[in-house]
Amino acid sequence: CSMISKVIDADGRITAPGFYDDVEEVPQAEREMIAHIPFNEEKYKAAIGVKELFGEKGYSTLERNSCRPSFDVCGIWGGYTGEVLPSKAFAKVSCRLVPHQDHHKISELFADYIRSIAPETVQVKVTPMHGGQGYVCPISLPAYQAAEKGFEVAFGKKPLAVRRGEAFLSSLLLNRYWESKPY
Repeated sequence: CSMISKVIDADGRITAPGFYDDVEEVPQAEREMIAHIPFNEEKYKAAIGVKELFGEKGYSTLERNSCRPSFDVCGIWGGYTGEVLPSKAFAKVSCRLVPHQDHHKISELFADYIRSIAPETVQVKVTPMHGGQGYVCPISLPAYQAAEKGFEVAFGKKPLAVRRGEAFLSSLLLNRYWESKPY
């Protein structure tokens, strides 16, 4: 647990060297659009059962949950029933990547970092499972603008753009297809 706790610093930043090297800053105009999305932080805290929120300083909760990379602990376990001192411990972690971050590079950076902070009394094995490239659909894309106009016609007001992590490769492939088409 102490090794995993070192991956995020007191300012909410991921500490693996090189992790942010390829992270593109979100344009100010887009950050302003995100700021206009209706969001009640008190209701959000109540919904997830916490008194305070924590995350990367300098970014709103919506930005941290959408357009910033993340490090997430999916589970920690160790030992077996009846053992006083477990001989093994495991952690399953994941990262939400953003455009220009390469999942192979990040996996290697993370593995190297975990090995570098492991005490001599611990043997570390890092097993990358799967990954995908970070991607964002540009709001200037004609296909996006057409969809936005469709929503405006259907619902009577323009939708607010928000970035969201995507776990499906199909969205990346479809968006790259749209970008390659002349309009």
